Amino acid sequence: MLFYSDELYFRCLHPYVPEAQLTTPYELRSLIHALKTKSAPGTEGISATMLRNLSRKALNYLTQLRNHIMRLRYFPYAWKSANVTPILKPGKPLSDPGSTDPLVF
Repeated sequence: MLFYSDELYFRCLHPYVPEAQLTTPYELRSLIHALKTKSAPGTEGISATMLRNLSRKALNYLTQLRNHIMRLRYFPYAWKSANVTPILKPGKPLSDPGSTDPLVF
């Protein structure tokens, strides 16, 4: 999971670089269980239900992956993309960009 504070961490260019905030499998499990199960999966097709059913070994691998990303300050480009579809607000003109809400999936 990438949080706003993580994004600031990756953009840090000055000489002082804060220490990476690493996580534990327990913390990651708590974050996964806080996800809404009825939300649509991302572009990779992984749903919240799938994440909730990870084995202990898979959860440990996912935790290690997240911690390595934070230590190395490298976030794969493919994970930074999303499919965004504009949804027109009711009663608003199509010509106005502010008339749409983004639907991200």
